[in-house]
Amino acid sequence: ISSIISDIDTIEEVILPKLVPNGELGKDLVYCHNDLLVKNIIYDKKSETISFIDFEYTRLNYYLFDIANHFVEYAGVDDADFNLYPTHDEQKRWLKIYFDERQMNKQIINDDLCYIIDKFSALAHLMWGLWALVQSGLSQIDFDYLNYAKEMSSSNVNICDDNKLLSEKVGYYLEEIVLKMMNEKQLITIGLSGGSLIDLLVSIVPYLQFPWSRIRFFFLDERFVPFTSDESTYGNYQSKLFRQLPITEKNIIKIDPTLKSVEECALDYQNKLQQLFIQPDNSFDIVLLGMGPDGHTASLFPNHPVLNINNGLVTYVKDSPKPPPERVTLTLNTINEAKYKIAVITGETKSTVVKQIIEDKNRTYPIGQLENLIWYLDKAAASKLEII
Repeated sequence: ISSIISDIDTIEEVILPKLVPNGELGKDLVYCHNDLLVKNIIYDKKSETISFIDFEYTRLNYYLFDIANHFVEYAGVDDADFNLYPTHDEQKRWLKIYFDERQMNKQIINDDLCYIIDKFSALAHLMWGLWALVQSGLSQIDFDYLNYAKEMSSSNVNICDDNKLLSEKVGYYLEEIVLKMMNEKQLITIGLSGGSLIDLLVSIVPYLQFPWSRIRFFFLDERFVPFTSDESTYGNYQSKLFRQLPITEKNIIKIDPTLKSVEECALDYQNKLQQLFIQPDNSFDIVLLGMGPDGHTASLFPNHPVLNINNGLVTYVKDSPKPPPERVTLTLNTINEAKYKIAVITGETKSTVVKQIIEDKNRTYPIGQLENLIWYLDKAAASKLEII
C-alpha cells in the first residue's frame, strides 16, 4: 500500500493529464454518486420511482465521469465481462434520456461525446483498480479484491515481447471465450483474417481445447482468386492450419471463386453466412482482425466508398488499392456487431497507425471505428505508444 501511495504523484503528473479529456465538455462539476453500479440503483415498480443507495463515495466530480463510471459498472463485479460496456449507439440512447431529463436539449449527442466518455471510463478503471489494491490490505470483507484490481486495471491493449508470447496470449484468450460460450449456444462462429495472423494462429490453435464439432470458421474477407493461388486466404489456411485440426468441410464457410463475378461471389457468401443465424442472436461471436501499414482491415480501406455500405453482411470491392483488385469483404457494420473483436497487429511499419488509432482516437481508419476492440500487439507495433 505504501508503494501505491508513493506513486500517487506520478499518477497525477504523468498519467492523469493523458487521460482527462481536453476541452470543457463534460467538465461541469456536479454532485456525483461515483459508485453507480446496478445494485446501488433501486426501482420501485409501484411508485415508478428510482432511488440511489450507498453514498459513501459521493463528492463533486465531472458529470461525464459519473456517467462513464456507470457504464463501466455494466460489466458487473463478481465475474466482470467488459464486453457488456455499452456501444456508442447504446450510449447515445441513454444520453438522450439523460439530457432530456436535465432539460439540456441543445446538447449534441454524437460519437465525439461518446469518445470523451470512453476516456473518462479509463479513469474509472484506474480509480477502482487502485481502490481494490488498497482494500486488499485493509478490508476484512470476504471478497477477492486483488482479482478485482486485476480486472479493473487490465487494458484492452496487450503488448507482448515476441511473437511466441503473442500467439500464446491470443490463443488462450480465444480458448477462454470459447469455453465460456459453450454453455450459452450450440455453434460458435470465429472470423479469420489473412496475412501474418495465419502463422501466429498455426503455432497455438491446434493445441487449444475447443469443442471442434461446434466451431464454424468463416473469413472476414477473401480475394476473388482460385483457392490454389498464393493470394487465397482460404488456400493459405487450408495448407497451414485447417489440415492440423480435427474438423471437416462443414466447419468452414468459404467463398466460391468459381462463380462468374465477384458480385455473385459476395451474394453467395452472404447467403451461406446467413444460415449461421438460426440462433436468437444475429451477430458473429469472434472476429480476428489484422491491419495493414495503410490502416486497412479485412478488405476495408481508408476513405474507400465501401466503408459507407451498411446494409447486408457482405459486400464486394472491384478496385482495391492493394492487388488483387477484386475482393469479397464483410461490411464494417457486420464486423462491429461481433461480440468479441480482437486485433492482432505486428511490425514496426504499423506503429504510427496504431498510435493514431489508440491514443489519438483517429477514426479515419476502418479499424479505429470498431467499438470495444481488444488489441494484441508485438513490441514493434506498439513502439510509438506513450502510455499503456
